[in-house]
Amino acid sequence: MHNIGVVIPFYQRDKGILIKSLMSILEQKCSSEINYYVVIVDDCSPLALSEELSQLPTLPKNVHLISLYHKNNSGPAIARNTALRHIQEKLSSVVDYVAFLDSDDQWGEKHSSLALEAFDLGANFYFGNTDRDGFYDSNWNTDIPEMEQDLSRFSIGDSQFIIDSSVIIESMYNKYLSQTSTVMYRLNKFPDILFCDQLRFAGEDELMWLLLCAGADKVAYYPCDVTKCGKGVNMFFSNISWELVGSCNIMGSKALATAMILENIELNTKQRKTLKKTFNSHCYVYFKLMIKHAFKFREIDFKNTMLIVKYLLTKDLSSLNKHECVEAKIYN
Repeated sequence: MHNIGVVIPFYQRDKGILIKSLMSILEQKCSSEINYYVVIVDDCSPLALSEELSQLPTLPKNVHLISLYHKNNSGPAIARNTALRHIQEKLSSVVDYVAFLDSDDQWGEKHSSLALEAFDLGANFYFGNTDRDGFYDSNWNTDIPEMEQDLSRFSIGDSQFIIDSSVIIESMYNKYLSQTSTVMYRLNKFPDILFCDQLRFAGEDELMWLLLCAGADKVAYYPCDVTKCGKGVNMFFSNISWELVGSCNIMGSKALATAMILENIELNTKQRKTLKKTFNSHCYVYFKLMIKHAFKFREIDFKNTMLIVKYLLTKDLSSLNKHECVEAKIYN
């Protein structure tokens, strides 16, 4: 039997969304050969997790549900870290792999079996493709068709690639390839890794996947494995308009995430040059938006401002390496 720990942060308003996500776990092909340890963190959701789970059918014996809750809303990075800590501290003796599933997304029925196949072939980090309602039906076909030729030498099947981590890194920071709900990694390779929870508005997931990728040796990318991204509460997509102050906070976090990549991941000269341009561009847009919204007396997270200025002056990002530990209680 394989053992997979599943990280699910929960913050929703509408009933039934999480149930669809959980059903996509129950409907996995070969699921009877896998034990799932599903850790859901209720991040002070408007819709109580207990109310949503009351609609869940009886679980099979190989699916173990652990429900935790935060007293106050802390954001997705801290909620995921709460679940990760639970797996790392209480389940590491049984869990082989860690997977992620957002509470409004649904895995394709072969997601688990394809990931396990990739791990058997030597990969330590796995991700697949996405279908995002209202945006695209395939991230692979829409955003990155040119990559198929670039990755052809790593092909092990139809839309299946096992890639050297040094090769895929550049593609991953140029395009957001590894959407959160498609990701899985080998726990004993990364026994204590956590999200950078100081990046409250954007970039914490991209940074996490790049750190995993950089340490993975071999990375599996299976565009044939399609996860459906739903339309639940999404603070990123609901704040991307320049007219919203949230866009300013997003750009600040993206600038800091880019700085963290520059300081924490080994890059060649060309890659560093490209990322420095990206960082400068993010900073320019951030400060422009900050001034615009400040004049309209809108609430801006000036913590981002202070961290960016500190980095520009001293290259110091040490405070971003500190993780908040939020008390989480277990639902009875």
